[in-house]
Amino acid sequence: MRDQVIGSSKPVMRNLTTAILVENAHIPPKGLSQRSLGCADRPLHFMDVLSSYGLRDDGIARQIARHFVAEAIEYQHRAAVRWTLAGTAQNRYPMPVLDVLPPNKTPVHLLSAVFENEASIEGTARVHEELFLKQLQLGRSGADGGDSNVEDEAYLRTAREFNEELFLAYGDQLTAARIRSVKLGQRDARRAFDRRGWLLGPPALFHVLQAMLLLLVRTHWEPLKGQYSKQTLLHHIMFLNRHGFNKGTVKYHQLAAAVANAGLPCPRRRALLPPTAERWCF
Repeated sequence: MRDQVIGSSKPVMRNLTTAILVENAHIPPKGLSQRSLGCADRPLHFMDVLSSYGLRDDGIARQIARHFVAEAIEYQHRAAVRWTLAGTAQNRYPMPVLDVLPPNKTPVHLLSAVFENEASIEGTARVHEELFLKQLQLGRSGADGGDSNVEDEAYLRTAREFNEELFLAYGDQLTAARIRSVKLGQRDARRAFDRRGWLLGPPALFHVLQAMLLLLVRTHWEPLKGQYSKQTLLHHIMFLNRHGFNKGTVKYHQLAAAVANAGLPCPRRRALLPPTAERWCF
């Protein structure tokens, strides 16, 4: 942030980190637990993810594939589809409905700005201290059970919030990487707060989708040198008559729309994906 004092012609660049506190109605009343991350009896395997609903080769996966194929055909041949099916294409091939969460009002609280550089590991550690200790005042359930000073060694070592509970801190990919670096560097710390077993920093959904689209750009933009293939983004962009695409400066909103309207075969992933997923990647 550029901070300029009235009457001065020399602005000063200051680090500024902002954050919001979001209350999720679907989290258990007592909050998340660190024990849920242990999984000592049965560690999470990547096949657990690939065999989950929507990815494994079952009726749900086939419904999803039919829905996207029908959507792509309707987008490309809208007049013919409407004349043939009389506008019932979406009703014939709907997206399957799984576990639908009931609608709830989501309270959002804006936290005070933190004048630290979150792009650095040291700055990220100081942001955690400012947000969780000073603003949210976590760790008030230490061994003495009273309103101890948050800087007390025993307090930060025994507080229930840091030894049992789990908090989610969503951000971009850099935020997630810096949180992992802080946790790795402090994994042998004496205080529970410093070890940060209570903090999990997954990337926000938008950044996950962005990373997946950029992965498609790197792996499926054009065929290998000297080969011809229709299983590329470039072929579908030209087939759908899209404009303004450049591999070096691709825009998220343009690429997301193009991928949503084109089924991309993924032969390079046959060793990992089930039969339905290896034929269509959206």
